[in-house]
Amino acid sequence: MNEQKKRIILNEISFWKSNHLLPEHYCDFLHALYSEGDSENSENQDAITHSVLAKEKMKKTRNLIFLVFVAMAIVGSLFLPFLAPAISIVIGAVFIFSCIYYIWKKGASAKNFFIPISYIVGAFVLLGISLKVWTSYFPEYPLLLILLLIGNCFSWIFIGVKLKLHYFTLSGSLALVLIILYRIILT
Repeated sequence: MNEQKKRIILNEISFWKSNHLLPEHYCDFLHALYSEGDSENSENQDAITHSVLAKEKMKKTRNLIFLVFVAMAIVGSLFLPFLAPAISIVIGAVFIFSCIYYIWKKGASAKNFFIPISYIVGAFVLLGISLKVWTSYFPEYPLLLILLLIGNCFSWIFIGVKLKLHYFTLSGSLALVLIILYRIILT
């Protein structure tokens, strides 16, 4: 058999094994059959598979760090004194819509690592925008701040219940309880 065809078949068998498309012992048998018992080839194939997985993991980690860095920069820019409030609010809104577009494009039910991160980052940017609106336009109305925070909490609870994201439901509920306790203690 041609070496290139053999390599393609062995790569497919390794893919089947790593994704549990066939039982492991079947994949081992097929691998031994097509590699003609060459254990060195098998070890090389395992090393290649592990290096590919390591590269994918590194790529995910870099993307996550980039996403968190951009979100921190946007939330930080919301509170820069020299930046006009309208501009910073628009930047935050564009970022939130980018997160929503990414979730819509990838599919919210997809088993993608960045979907929950996008939800969380979008929620924090929305909270930052709410705080920026209050600090820029209504700082003399503390009740409005509480209402904005309660609105954020209800949106987190709604998203958590609608999309079955327990961490959103829990964080929204806890924040709502803390806001109510804060209001009760202060008055």
